[in-house]
Formats: sequence, C-alpha cells, structure tokens
Amino acid sequence: MKKAIVVACWLLAVLCLPLLAQTREEEAELPDYQGPDMTLTPDKLFGAYTFWQQTDAGYEYGFLEFRHDHTWTWVIHLDRDRDRLSDQYEVRRGEYAIGRRDDGAVGVWLAGEGVAKTFAADLRIVGGRAQTLRIFDRQFTRRQPGGTYFVLDNDLPDLAKELRIESAPAGAAVFIDNQQLADATPLSVKKPRANAPLEVRVVKPGYQPVQKVVTLAKDQTEILTFTLVQGEAGLRVTSLPRVYVKLDGKVLGSTPVTKEEIPAGQHQLELINETLGIHHHEEIVLAKGEVWKKNFRFTGKVRIDVGRHCTIYRQGKKVGETPFDAEVPVGRHVLVLVDDRGERRQLLIEVEQGSESRIEKTFDSLPKADY
Repeated sequence: MKKAIVVACWLLAVLCLPLLAQTREEEAELPDYQGPDMTLTPDKLFGAYTFWQQTDAGYEYGFLEFRHDHTWTWVIHLDRDRDRLSDQYEVRRGEYAIGRRDDGAVGVWLAGEGVAKTFAADLRIVGGRAQTLRIFDRQFTRRQPGGTYFVLDNDLPDLAKELRIESAPAGAAVFIDNQQLADATPLSVKKPRANAPLEVRVVKPGYQPVQKVVTLAKDQTEILTFTLVQGEAGLRVTSLPRVYVKLDGKVLGSTPVTKEEIPAGQHQLELINETLGIHHHEEIVLAKGEVWKKNFRFTGKVRIDVGRHCTIYRQGKKVGETPFDAEVPVGRHVLVLVDDRGERRQLLIEVEQGSESRIEKTFDSLPKADY
C-alpha cells in the first residue's frame, strides 16, 4: 500500500513539474501572441497617452508612452494642494507585448523593474489607432494636438467650453503660452483652461505677429479674431564662397542664411570671411511683407591653358577641365592638373574680387604634384 502511494506521488510530480515550470516561465516572460484574429497590433499602439483624475490626495496627472522598441515609460504627478504644480512624481519603465488574458480579452502586457506583470485592457481603436486604454487603475487617452490645452476629463474644474481663434488672412500659426498648436487658423480649442490668463499669439510670414491675453470663465465660449498687418520682412542671403552674415551688427550665421520677422525699414548688412579677406558692407531697405533675397558671388575670372587636355582638381574635387574659363572664389587656391596619361602637375593661383587672370603655361613646366 505504501509502495503504491509513493508511486502515485512520483507520477503526480512528473506530470505537474512541466506545468509548474510553464507557469513560472509565463510569469517571468511577457507573452507575444500574434494570431490572425488579433484586433490589436503594435503599429496601432505606438505613441503617447495622457491621464488626469481627482482623488482625495489631490490631482493626479501624467502620461504613458509606447515606443517602437517595445519599451514603455509612464510618469505620474501628484498635485496635493491643487495649485497645478507637481508636489511629487513617479516614473516607471519596462517592456510590453500584445497578448490575451485568460478570458480571451486582447490587450497589452506590461512588466518592468519593480513592476509586476500587468494587463492593460478596455482598449478602444478608432481610425486604425488605439485611443484609450486602462492600466494601473487609470484611464489613459491618446495625446491630442495642442498639448496641455486639450484635457481629458469632463469633470476637470475651471474649464471653459471652447476658444475659437480666427485671423485675416487665414493660415496663421497659433501659440498658446509659447506652445504651438497643430493646426493653423481658423481653429478651435476644446475645454481650455479657465479663470487663468492665456497668452495667445498668431504668426504668419510677411505679417506682424499679434498677441492677446484672454481669461475665460468656466463653460465660456469665446472667439478671438486677429487682423494681421503686413509689416515684418524677411531676408535670405546665399554666397560663393561662404561668409558670415551680420545685420545691424548682429551675427545671423554663415551662408546660406534665412531670417524672418525683421522690422521693415533701413538696415546695415555685412558679409565677412576673414580668411579670404572678404569684408562687404551695404545698406538695404526692406519693404513691408518683403522677403529680400540676394546671392553674393565673391569671385574672379580665371582662364587656364597648359597646351593639353587636363582634369583640374581642388581639394580633391573636380572643378573643371582645360582649357578652363570660369569664375573662381576669391583667395589662394592650389590646383592639381591631371593629363590623359595620369601625370600630375600643381598650379598655384590667387584670385581677387572682380579680377581677370589668364594663365598660359606648358604642362611640363609646372611642378609635379606629389599628392
């Protein structure tokens, strides 16, 4: 009898050990089910989701992001005194995989350091992308254009109903508290912050930027209309060779340079290249709405004839062939001439602004190039 019990226990252990190992393995690793009947795929999930709720401890808000490398990050802030400033925050990170629960629900499994494997379900997919999901007892919604000015819960206190922003002409970019919205005018912001000032700025190339500060009441609908006036100008400078560009004594950068929102009127333009001895200065007048464009060429005319056909290189790059007749940037240049037999000769030239140089020498009279 005892022998039969021992044998039965041994058989039971043999049968159960694989199941126990499988259970431990499932707990240690994230599932990765990709059957044809899955309604959720990684491309539908990628992106950032935001969250907000009111609790006895204060306001909780934050975001959850799913990345292409199958990692996730979430950050939750706690605002205890409800002054819209974070008093404490929590960061979690880990890996995720799409899978099913035992009840067949399709969702996302998340795990990470200090985070037990958790299932995110209640997924709602609209337009081919996941829009909402519930995880860690919090409801997350895909982040919408407009940043913090688009809120998620209807019971968030102190919200206006709608802010409409229009401009004449239309198509202007809109900034609220220095955050650019995704759309151009005309546009509408749903549920913006109420009982607090909002700085609204409208910008369109060729027009003066306009800014207004508005404070909305709770549940208020407001229309802001901006009339844009031409007055700002633009500047685009290109050159050969490259130079530093100064406008009214301020360095804008090296060419090519593009600068917008310049006040209309008279300005001092300087182009500088100390190495090549370029110091150009001119006075320009910008009209309202104008984009002033000019391509400066600091070059001289060079003609080269060495009595045979050669390919001409400068700093390892082909610049032409003999007989050569072209504009060359000002400065000193070391040219390498290679004839059809592969023989190499060196030619040193110095070019001044607006000059014309004619070089007529025999190929054999030039010094050999050893590079």
